[in-house]
Amino acid sequence: MTSLSKRVSSELAKDELNHYYMVHLVSDKPLQCAGTRCCGTMKDVEAVLERYPYSRVEKHYFPDPPQTIDVSSVTMAPDPQLPEQRILPQSELQELFS
Repeated sequence: MTSLSKRVSSELAKDELNHYYMVHLVSDKPLQCAGTRCCGTMKDVEAVLERYPYSRVEKHYFPDPPQTIDVSSVTMAPDPQLPEQRILPQSELQELFS
């Protein structure tokens, strides 16, 4: 895959992230509900519509993320200190395998 096609496919993937599809399934008998499916891409919707051709598709957009976030602070007790570690000098080290 060339770098141009990678860039184009990544841009297309970004466009697909801001919405999803709700497919309200209708069985072969008209107006008989068979459930609901949530699809992330139009390719998934087309696959569902092949099986349930009378279904209804709705496109839903995700809400915009908040511009600011209010974070409160809490004072906590200080963490206890770890005990001092004793590092052995080179002469006291033992080999695991001889």
